[in-house]
Amino acid sequence: MRYHPQSRLAEYIFAGMASVDPAHRIKGLGKLVNAAVLVESQKRFKWRIAKETAAPDNRASQAMIEACGLQLDKNHVCVAAINSEESFTR
Repeated sequence: MRYHPQSRLAEYIFAGMASVDPAHRIKGLGKLVNAAVLVESQKRFKWRIAKETAAPDNRASQAMIEACGLQLDKNHVCVAAINSEESFTR
């Protein structure tokens, strides 16, 4: 998702949110999709910084983010409140 080109975050892109069916996990599909989005979006939008989030206990998502060449920053915390009983991360 691209931030508005005239905002203070114009050089940033928010990527991620790759979700893989449990039956097909640990095959590199999340990494493949995530990396493809990063590469294509950089070509189109010329972002300088990519931001992705993963829950502190979701080591699988953290590993996928790192495998795509992004560095985890333990000093940042992201909290999302969803009005649902569904969970979007493990």
